[in-house]
Amino acid sequence: MNNGEVTQAAVKPVEGVNYPSVTRLDSLDFLRGLCALAVVIFHFHSWGGLKFPEAWEGFLAVCGTYGVSVFFVLSGYSLAHGYGDKFSDGIKVDAVLRYSRRRIARLMPLFGLVVLASIAGKMLTGAAVPDVFTILANLLLVFGFVDPGLSPVIGGWSIGIEVVFYVAFPLLIVMRRYAVIVVAISVFLSAWLSSIVAAQGSLEAAWVDYVSPANHMVFFATGAYAGFYLRRKPQWAPVAGLLGIACILSLIWIISAGADELAVVTGLRRALLVLLSVFLVVVTSRISMSGNPLFASLFGAASYPLYLIHPLVYFLGARFLPQATMLFLFLLLASIVLALLVDLLIDKPLQRRLKSAGW
Repeated sequence: MNNGEVTQAAVKPVEGVNYPSVTRLDSLDFLRGLCALAVVIFHFHSWGGLKFPEAWEGFLAVCGTYGVSVFFVLSGYSLAHGYGDKFSDGIKVDAVLRYSRRRIARLMPLFGLVVLASIAGKMLTGAAVPDVFTILANLLLVFGFVDPGLSPVIGGWSIGIEVVFYVAFPLLIVMRRYAVIVVAISVFLSAWLSSIVAAQGSLEAAWVDYVSPANHMVFFATGAYAGFYLRRKPQWAPVAGLLGIACILSLIWIISAGADELAVVTGLRRALLVLLSVFLVVVTSRISMSGNPLFASLFGAASYPLYLIHPLVYFLGARFLPQATMLFLFLLLASIVLALLVDLLIDKPLQRRLKSAGW
């Protein structure tokens, strides 16, 4: 999931530390937090067998699938916003090293801890434990190049894909003059894999094809090019931006009506929802949240730990508490609070240490 830090005021790099200054877009932080929350709600709904009104089921399926897809758009957009100039004149070794260190430092520490916690959970419950090579591939963040599905972390496949996209990002910026061709190829690959997924009858049966980086490159590539070319465009009045978001969400609701997980990631729905996912990020990026930067920053910062730890919270809680709507609400609140604490007490201190060490 994306974690390209984005705020409207420039953040000065730490004195004497060799890493690039990054700006934040508070509205995208807020959207990132909402997407993480949408994924959590969908997972808890699916795992707990909770019944929602039928009119909500299709929209929940979109939350569970495109909540992650929007992360990829956000990733491309925010990386282009913060790092686009570093590669606009070509790929230089020092810029690549600084960029790579920062990206690894952002993902690896917390993901590694959750990988180990997930393996411990599997051992305690008697579930199958991955082999040593799979564990090492996860700890080193290279599993996405082999098979993103090879992760003991539920939802970890998206982190594997994210690393693949991080590697591709400098090349996308260098090839920005051919953006239309790159996006067209990405659209073709997604449409092709979508047809393969549809033919297999269920998302579970087609999981290997669905989690292929090629199936999601369209989100990252369009996000990166939108971020590169639109970063200096003027912002909209909040009312206009919110109306735009309301229209996009209404269209998503209509398109997803009566659909299941497979239906929303295949066919014409797939094409429309890909487009709306990109529009959602672009429109949100144009909204100023200068009045609530701290809230947006906290919400965005907690999105990564929330995405990673919510399965651990759910399955631990479900072992000791009865299945009920109140359990759903309690575990949802517990996941959010724990995510905030993990960000404050674990992830942020690790990030500060790595930055002070030159990462």
